[in-house]
This record gives sequence, C-alpha cells and structure tokens, in this order.
Amino acid sequence: MIIDDHTLIREICSTFLNLNEGFRVVAGSGDTDEAIVLAEKNSPDIILLDINMPVHNGFEMIGLLQNSSPFSRIIGLSVHAEPEYAKKMIKAGARGYLTKNTSIREMTTAIHEVNGGKVFICNEIKNLLADLALNDHADTPGLHLLTERETTILHLLKTGSTSKEIAAQLELSITTVNVHRNQILKKLNMKNMIEAVAYLNAQNV
Repeated sequence: MIIDDHTLIREICSTFLNLNEGFRVVAGSGDTDEAIVLAEKNSPDIILLDINMPVHNGFEMIGLLQNSSPFSRIIGLSVHAEPEYAKKMIKAGARGYLTKNTSIREMTTAIHEVNGGKVFICNEIKNLLADLALNDHADTPGLHLLTERETTILHLLKTGSTSKEIAAQLELSITTVNVHRNQILKKLNMKNMIEAVAYLNAQNV
C-alpha cells in the first residue's frame, strides 16, 4: 500500500511495483483518514508512507496504522535526507526509510528486506552518515551536510534562479523546492538565502 499526498508519486510507484513479479499494490491514498481505513481493510504486508502528509504527519500515522493493520510493516518515504528523520521514523516503529531520490530497484530491495524482517535504510542516508564521519574536520563543515539535490538547488539559486524556475528545470513541485531551501538554511545555519549564497561564493565552489 502507498500513502502519499502526491498522486503522481503514488501512480509511478504503483506502476513500477506492479510490473515486478511478486509485487501487487493493493491500495493507495493521499488522505490520512482514508488510508487508515484502507489499511485495515487490505492488511498490506508493506506500507510505503510519506512523512509530509496533511492532517496526520508520517510519525503520527505509524501508530494509527499499527492499530488498524498490526501486521503491516511500514517504510518511510520522504524528501528529507537527514539521518535524524530516519532515526525518528525507526524509533516510532517504521522498519525502513527511503528518500525520494531512491531508485525503484532500491525500493524493491527495501520491500523484500523489510518483508523478511530486516530494517532497511537507503544508501543516500548511509552515504551521508559516512560523509559526516569522514568530514568531521572539514574546512567547510556546512556544505558537506547538503545532499546532491540540495547542492544543485543552492547553485541554481546562486545564478539567480527562482523557486519556480528551479522546480521547472528539475521537474519538482515548488513546494518540494521550498522544502529543500529550508533544509539548506537549516544545515548551513543561515537566516536566509542571501547569506547561504554569500557563503557559497566565499568557499569558491
């Protein structure tokens, strides 16, 4: 089952998963209340759950879904590539965490492993943790925290592109671009994008 308030994400994931032997998407919803009812009705083995849901966020949804479908295993699906989000989801009861940069191949691997009783964290999070460990004493401690997508967006902002222009170029929603912008500021500990771009220029990257 796929719970995501973006219809396109649900349809793309459903299409590709249904093309894989051994997979069948039994339900999908972008409404949290409806999702709880559908989970109880269908008892899916795996639930892919977006964190940024209206009404009930992903963290709240875990408990609600576990009550309605106790045998379902939940995999968080999010635009957030920060290890803290993955840790919080796992602590809340999820059995896996994928970012929306995850490939279909990695997603199917995650589903197999979680369905087999394992915990799965996507490579993007694992690589970020490795980078953090290797760059503990880096000269630019803020920049190495950025994901590849966030770095791309920051460089586009440096050229003067607006969120709307970036969204069109990267084929993202404006909301997603703004989420990335907020994460950039948070990771760089900056108040606004003017400071962030100035910092990028100062690092000559």
